Amino acid sequence: WPRTMDVLGDVSTGAAFGEARQIWLCEDSSAPNCQFDKALSFYNKRTRPDCAKAVKEAVGAVEGLARILLDDNSILLSQAINRIREQKGTHPTLASLVDKHG
Repeated sequence: WPRTMDVLGDVSTGAAFGEARQIWLCEDSSAPNCQFDKALSFYNKRTRPDCAKAVKEAVGAVEGLARILLDDNSILLSQAINRIREQKGTHPTLASLVDKHG
C-alpha cells in the first residue's frame, strides 16, 4: 500500500489550502487556527506522518470554527453541520457525506 503522503502529497500547497487558510484568518479564530496548524504539522511529518492525530486536530479546528460562526460554544460538529446546512446551505458533497455518516 502506498503511504498517505505519497498519494496526497503536501496539503499545505494548492488552491484549496489557500482558500481554507483565508477562512481561518478572517474570523477571530486563534484557537481553531492553532489546531489547524497542529493538524498540518502532524500530517506533514516527512518521515512518518501521524494521520490519526492530524484528523483529530483538523476536526477539532473545524468544530471550533463552527462554534465561532454559530456563536455557540457547546455545539458539536455534527450538530453544527446540520445547523449550517439549514441556515446557509452546504456543498452537495458535504451534505451527502453527513447524510451517509452523520
